[in-house]
Amino acid sequence: MAQRILSPAIFIVALLFVGCAPAGNSERAGKPVGQTDFSTDDIPPPPQPDGRRAAPLAFKDEHTVTKLPTYKIPEKIRERLKEVDPSLLVPETKAFDVLNQNLNIKVKSKTLTFTGVLRIPGKQDEALELSCSFNPSDVPWVCTDMFPTDVKRAEERRLQATVKCLDPYSCTTLGLELFVVIDGKTLSKVFQTEPFSIRRAESGDGEDEEAYEPPVTDQQQQPAYKPPVIEESTKDGAYRPPKVLEKPTPAPTQKDQSRIPSEPRPHNHMHKEAEVEPNVPTPVPPSAVEADEEEDVSEEELDEFMNDPNVGVEIRTPMRMPNPTAGKYSIPGIEKLRPQVSGGPQQAIGRHNSGRLIKGKPLPAKGEGYICPRVSKNTHYGTNLLVDMIQKVSASVERLSPGKPPVVVHDLSGPTGGRLSGHRSHQSGLDVDIGFPSEKPTSGFWPACASSRVLSRPASKGRRATYTTRCNKGATIDGAPGLDEARFWNYLKTFTCTDTSAKDGKVVIAIFLDKEIKRHMCQYVRKLGESTEKGSCAYKALQVLKHEGNHHHHIHVRLKCPGNEDCHEATVTLADGTGC
Repeated sequence: MAQRILSPAIFIVALLFVGCAPAGNSERAGKPVGQTDFSTDDIPPPPQPDGRRAAPLAFKDEHTVTKLPTYKIPEKIRERLKEVDPSLLVPETKAFDVLNQNLNIKVKSKTLTFTGVLRIPGKQDEALELSCSFNPSDVPWVCTDMFPTDVKRAEERRLQATVKCLDPYSCTTLGLELFVVIDGKTLSKVFQTEPFSIRRAESGDGEDEEAYEPPVTDQQQQPAYKPPVIEESTKDGAYRPPKVLEKPTPAPTQKDQSRIPSEPRPHNHMHKEAEVEPNVPTPVPPSAVEADEEEDVSEEELDEFMNDPNVGVEIRTPMRMPNPTAGKYSIPGIEKLRPQVSGGPQQAIGRHNSGRLIKGKPLPAKGEGYICPRVSKNTHYGTNLLVDMIQKVSASVERLSPGKPPVVVHDLSGPTGGRLSGHRSHQSGLDVDIGFPSEKPTSGFWPACASSRVLSRPASKGRRATYTTRCNKGATIDGAPGLDEARFWNYLKTFTCTDTSAKDGKVVIAIFLDKEIKRHMCQYVRKLGESTEKGSCAYKALQVLKHEGNHHHHIHVRLKCPGNEDCHEATVTLADGTGC
C-alpha cells in the first residue's frame, strides 16, 4: 500500500524537476554527446590578462584562416632598419617557401593545425601538416610546440612552428613562425594576417578645447583674436586669396556621418549603446577597435620619409612570436635559437593607436615640478615606465630651476587603455601630452605662437576635409605666459637622455610639436653653442622632435615599448640628422 502511494508522488516530483530544467538543456535534448553547438556554457569566453571578461567568440567550433601571407619588409626599408632599429626586423630567407598555407582552429578539440606545401629549391615539394594543442581560456592563444601530425616525420625533428592569436574573439590578428632544418641549418619564416605597411607618424591628438585655460599673467594681454585662415589649392594653379571663416565649419550631415567614421563607440556585440560612467574612459578590446585607416605611400613620399629627420614613420610591425620550446620532437637546440624576451611588467598591449593597458599606474595630481589637472577626467594612467619618467624628469628639471611654475601634464591613458576621447593614440599607456614650461603660472595649455587654422587634406569621396591649427610661418615663439626656453630645453634633453633599461638607452621615440617651435629651438641651441654631433644628448633631443600641426600649445611625448612581449612599436625615424 505504501509503495502504491509513493509511486505517483515520485512521478509528480520527477515531472516538476524536468519542467524546471534550464531551457538550455531542453534545447540540446536528443543531440548526441559531442555534437552540441558551441556556446559559452561549453567553453567560457577567455578572460583578459587584467581580469576583464573577453567578448564571445565570433566563430563556433571550427574556423580556418586562409589569408596567412609571409610577412615581408621592402628591401629599401629593411636595410635602413638594420641601422636604426634592428628589433623591428623578422627572419627572412629564400631557402624555402610555403604555398597554399592556412591555419585551422578547432575550439572543442583545442587544436591548431597548419597546412600547406613546403617548397625548397632543388628538392621535391612536400605537403605540410603540423598541429598543436592550446588552452581556449588563455589570452592570447599561444602554442610553442607545433609538430608534424605524422609521427615518422615528427621523429625527424626538422619541422616545428609557434603560433599566437592575439584576439581570440575572432582570431584575425594571427601570426605563425615556421622553423625548417635545411642542410643542418635551422631557418625560419614568419606568416601573419597583418601585412607590412608604412605611413607618416602622427601623435593622434585632435583639438581639445578643454586643454585651454586662461593663464595668470601680469599686465600681459592675450594676442588679439584672428579669424582662422583656410589655404586652398586650385585646379588651374592660379593664386587665390585665402578665405577667412566668419562662422564655424558646419557639422556634417547625417548622410555624411554615415560615410565618415566619427569617434568610435565601445564594442558591443548586442549593438546597444554602452552605459559609461561619467569621466571614465571605456576600455575596448584590441580586436574590437577599428584600425586607423592606412594608406599606401608613394615612392616620392617614402623617399621623403627616409631623408627627412623631421618626419617619423609608423610601421605596422611584425607580431613578436613566442619562442619555441624543447620537447620530444623539437629541432635540436631550438630553445637556444634566440634569447627570451624580458623587460617590464605586462602592461602596454598592442600599438599606441590600437591597444590597451593592463594594471595602469596613476600619475598623482601634483608632484615635484608638475601638475596634472586630468585626474578628474580619469585619463592620468600609464605604464610604470611613462609615469616614472614624467615624475623623474619633472623633478630633475625643477631642481635645475627651482621655484618656477609647474609644468602642466595633460592626458596619458585611461585606467585600462583603449580609445580615449579626442585622441587616436594614448591607448597603451605610452603617450602623454605636456604643456610648454612657462614663465608665468598656468593651469592649462597655452599657444606659444600666433597661429592659423589651415586645410591639411581636401575633401574626397567618403571623407571630410581636415584642418590643422599651426604656427604662422616665421611667427615669433612666445605666447602669453612666455616660453621658458632654458627649462624647455632641459626638459627635452632630460626626457630623451635619461638612462633607462632600454637596450639602446633610448626610451623616447618621438616628441611631436609644431615645426616653427622646433625651428626656434634649433636656433636657441645654436646660440648656446652646445654640441649637436651625432650621438650627443643635444643631437638625440633635436632628432626626436617631429613636425605636426595642432601642437602649437603642447608637446606629445611617445615612449618605446617597455620590453613586454605583446607590446608593438609604432614609430621610428629612418633618416639621419637633427632636422635643424
